Amino acid sequence: MSSSSDHPRLQLSPTSNMFIRLVLQLVIFWFTVYVINYALLRFPNTKRSYIRILRSLGCHISICNIGFYSTSFNRLFYQIGRKKPHLWKIWFTIGIFVAFITAVFSCSILVFLPLKYIYDRQQPILFTRQNLTDKNVPVEKDRDKLWIQPIIPGVNVPLEELGHFFLALLVCTLFHELGHAIAASVEQVRVNGCGYFLFILYPGAYVDLNEEQIQMITAYRQLRIYCAGVFHNMVLVVVAVVFLLIQPFILRHFYIETASVARISKDSPIYSLLPKHSTIQDIDGCIVSTSNDWYRCLRLISDRHVLDSTGYCLTQAEIQLLSSYTGNIIM
Repeated sequence: MSSSSDHPRLQLSPTSNMFIRLVLQLVIFWFTVYVINYALLRFPNTKRSYIRILRSLGCHISICNIGFYSTSFNRLFYQIGRKKPHLWKIWFTIGIFVAFITAVFSCSILVFLPLKYIYDRQQPILFTRQNLTDKNVPVEKDRDKLWIQPIIPGVNVPLEELGHFFLALLVCTLFHELGHAIAASVEQVRVNGCGYFLFILYPGAYVDLNEEQIQMITAYRQLRIYCAGVFHNMVLVVVAVVFLLIQPFILRHFYIETASVARISKDSPIYSLLPKHSTIQDIDGCIVSTSNDWYRCLRLISDRHVLDSTGYCLTQAEIQLLSSYTGNIIM
């Protein structure tokens, strides 16, 4: 007589699977880059031409890092910095005060957070147990209480939004370094070049300034250069917030607000007949123009039929007839 027992299998969540897939793709990508780079530098037939191409592109490849260096934008930085230099000096002087206020605020946050964390940890354990036993009191995780959190793809940043995240990071980095380059040109400090790189997964950029010329100018002028990057990031934040606030007023002229079918249960008999994103125009004589109208009409119908459960049934021919229209559904 033999007996067998079923052991529970460990199943990963979809987010964990996506994160593991992302890590594997990164490992394969960087391993492939390293092998190709090593092979091209190893063989004499390809070494010279490959090094010539790398030098022409200003490219350097190392473990988990690809970088490019260029002097093509030096003249552009100089031309921008030499146009209305007095206005630029006022602009970057404002940047000194903005960067100072930002630094004070950031340091205050960094000092306050550990003190708050220590204070919260010293609270009576009984209060925590009471919250756990009370179902009406939501339990807040320690991770959710943190004001400052590290950016970890797949943990607190959805993997499907990584493209938007890294695009925003790249724009912020380029705008940051552009501020340093223009400020250096205004202060007559030579920009040797600029570069951008990809380290594992994170993009970045930098400007190469003449250190000897920086040491020769006054500390006040140095502050204009050093604070320009943070100042430009703050300006970019203000522009993004303003655009976010006025976005509904801009986009409302290009879209029409309607109520549409977002999801259909697979058990529904009209699952294969009613297409998604179909526009809902009418429910039992109640006009539906927005999503709020949808809930308002449902409440009116529910109040109208308090004692009975009202349903809406159509024949298959009627469903096919309605679904043959241009996505406009009348219920």
